Amino acid sequence: MSTRVAQIRNSALGARVIVVCALVLVASSMLKFWHPGPILTYLGSMGYEGADVYLIAVIELATALLLLFPRTRALGLFMASAYLGGAVAAHVAIHRYTSNDPFVAFMAMHTHIGTLEPGVLLAALWFGSWLSQRPAQALSSTPAHAALRQAASQPSA
Repeated sequence: MSTRVAQIRNSALGARVIVVCALVLVASSMLKFWHPGPILTYLGSMGYEGADVYLIAVIELATALLLLFPRTRALGLFMASAYLGGAVAAHVAIHRYTSNDPFVAFMAMHTHIGTLEPGVLLAALWFGSWLSQRPAQALSSTPAHAALRQAASQPSA
């Protein structure tokens, strides 16, 4: 398999990973718009009630839409990093006030969501972004490869 074909496959796979992550954000925002009881209870335990839940849903949906379009994907990745990083921070902060258990035990036993889900989603987004950007870092564009190619093309004395 040629290097170019591998680059195209990596780019396509990276784009698919990003789109799947964006769809997860869309689903999460739709749940917040829908307002089911368990989600409201959990968000309320962290101090997010009423219009705050709608604001969170709008931010999630806007982030997902930015991730879905290649031209706005970089801004979407920036927003997703800020949003999901904030989600992790909120979950870590709420642990201090609700439990004396070790943090890992708290997250493993929690009835809703913990830090694992937003952390994994953020890692997947960055991995997808890295995969989709790999063509720009291809072997053929490295200075060492260009020097070797130039030396090979010059006639020997």
